[in-house]
Amino acid sequence: MTTIFNFMVSVYDQDVSFEKYSEPEQEKKMPVPMPELYAFCRLQCDRKRFLLRMVIYDIYALICGFGIFLIFYFSQGAMNAKGWMYDVATYGVVSTVIVVYVHHIQVAINVRNWTGWLLFWFLLSILMMPLTCFLAQMGPFTPLHKSIYRHLLPSIQIDAMMLLIVGMLVLPLLFHKYVR
Repeated sequence: MTTIFNFMVSVYDQDVSFEKYSEPEQEKKMPVPMPELYAFCRLQCDRKRFLLRMVIYDIYALICGFGIFLIFYFSQGAMNAKGWMYDVATYGVVSTVIVVYVHHIQVAINVRNWTGWLLFWFLLSILMMPLTCFLAQMGPFTPLHKSIYRHLLPSIQIDAMMLLIVGMLVLPLLFHKYVR
């Protein structure tokens, strides 16, 4: 689900817009001088800084997983008027959808030069989630047999919970983007 957009970002993303700065005279008009633009990459090649960043991302991932679990755990109860209850399969679907959306937003935050093609692949990759959920529920022996669209996605409580968690997990990423 998420690999389409990642692949297209690596194909279409440009550090410098070729449309705006293709000529040497235009390069002087850049808002950021070229050496400063690539200083970010040089700084990331430092091994100590790289290891520190990986430790911070691991801690962030643990906090995210803990946050998803806690909010899901404390919001349990009847899912709809028929008495359907939350279970492990519900948690799996909800946490997968949340992680995929947060991942897409994280990649989108780090794209420096949006183009029409990147927007197209971003939206296509996001829209693959409902199709994937639909296909995952079609197996006759799955615990989610024909239940994702019938019970999980129409639930306002689950939608609100997913929106809250996605917002909660994206805020530190936005903060990090604007601080650095």
